[in-house]
Amino acid sequence: MLVMESQEGKRLTAATLAFLAAQLALSAPPPKTAPLVAPPPKLLREINLNQIIQERAGVLPSDDSVRAVVFSPDENWIAVAVGQHPREGKFNRGDIRFESHLLILPLQGSAGHPVQVDSGMLLGAGSLAWSPKSDALVVQGMVNGGAQLYDVRGSQLWKREHPGKQVLLEPWIVGFIDPDHLLAHHVPAKGEPDGFETLDLQGQVVDTWTASKQWRGGSINSDRHLLAIFSDFAQSKLLIIDYPSKKVMRIQSDPTWLYRDGNRSALATAYFAESGKTICTVGSAESHDMHAQCRDVDSGQKIAEYERFLGGAPAAASVQGSRIVLTQGWVLGNNRTGRERFSGGRVVWDFRSSAEVAAWAPAVQYLETDRNVRDVAQPAPAAISPSGRYVAEGADGMLRIYELP
Repeated sequence: MLVMESQEGKRLTAATLAFLAAQLALSAPPPKTAPLVAPPPKLLREINLNQIIQERAGVLPSDDSVRAVVFSPDENWIAVAVGQHPREGKFNRGDIRFESHLLILPLQGSAGHPVQVDSGMLLGAGSLAWSPKSDALVVQGMVNGGAQLYDVRGSQLWKREHPGKQVLLEPWIVGFIDPDHLLAHHVPAKGEPDGFETLDLQGQVVDTWTASKQWRGGSINSDRHLLAIFSDFAQSKLLIIDYPSKKVMRIQSDPTWLYRDGNRSALATAYFAESGKTICTVGSAESHDMHAQCRDVDSGQKIAEYERFLGGAPAAASVQGSRIVLTQGWVLGNNRTGRERFSGGRVVWDFRSSAEVAAWAPAVQYLETDRNVRDVAQPAPAAISPSGRYVAEGADGMLRIYELP
């Protein structure tokens, strides 16, 4: 029997097909790019962090996710944030109920036993910042967390509660502006201006700078005491600031920092390289919004742009050299498990020679959510040493340290 389709049914079918087509377009991997031709890096060490971590009573051993990796400036140490476990005790409304381990490991494996610190904070990208002398490490919790300063032996030097009540989407303390001072976002009360505070090594405020707008993010170079900050949440401009004089040296506005639908990207990250002579910006696979690019800090002139794939996060830059780690990735949507990030490869790009120094397939891990369920996939976080000689990445409790050619 022939059934005639109603006009309403036709409209519904067309709308459904359009929706499905849009979902497929968004979920599809990016267009194929040229194959990786650079050699893989040389594996120096593989460390099973799960065998090193000392869990408290009642916590079962597990393959903990690696949440952040950072080399010390002297390249003698690696700080690694690991796992997400329920905290003990009673909680107030709004308290973060999970915590991570912090491990401080010798790069060459010859400087004594690894140090474990359990700060009671949930750690992640942006939680760890080394002092320029490599003798101290500031640790701060994600999402409205406090901050703690430890020496390289794991002894706590000070602890400070977060000064505000509102939730911040970026770390409260940006990092060390020089060997004796840290730079932190000023957390204003309602109606007060935004800005920054300079803290001494005892965690006390010694200087305050009021800003006319709510600047977001932040990257520091302690060699030249520079601050790179985005002018607003939409990241429409990148400001380079000489912090001692509070002078804005340069304002960079780049129309390539756009989503494909025309909206501004809020996912780019700025990295200083070559001891503060260069600034590199890297986008995220979640927006596919830009190619990684590097510019001269003083003139603003573009040095190079990486064109083999869009985005590049998770990324890392050698603060003394011209090498930067980039990750090809894309996002798949899933109604049950949320957004999953997958990787098509990881490269070390030298922006001075425009060459790929090394290329390999990074590990992918499942990151615990706030329900402590491992259902969000992501490429392993990576770090590159200041000189650009070493790369480290970690996933599921395994840390791998590579040497670059």
